[in-house]
Amino acid sequence: MKPLSEYLTGLIDIAEYVMRRPAQQNVRALPPGFSAAAAEIRRVHALPAEATRTTRAGIMMCEAIEGFAADGRNHWQMLIGATLPILRCEAYLAFCNERELRS
Repeated sequence: MKPLSEYLTGLIDIAEYVMRRPAQQNVRALPPGFSAAAAEIRRVHALPAEATRTTRAGIMMCEAIEGFAADGRNHWQMLIGATLPILRCEAYLAFCNERELRS
């Protein structure tokens, strides 16, 4: 099983893909790998946090990407862009938490 930081990093890649290629994307299709990352992030979010919670931006990003895939409107894409820096910070914090738990 991959650590949470890898799923969050994968979600960052997916969000960047959605931001760069929205017109080429089929509006009804979710990006490849999204479903697995979203399911794992939601699963971890439902658990009690052992350290600082690092899944809030991931949950927001999943909802924004699903909203964008559902109707393709620009306000979803703006939310994806606004959430991206927060998600990067939380992914780094999750990585630091995991590294601390290993040592």
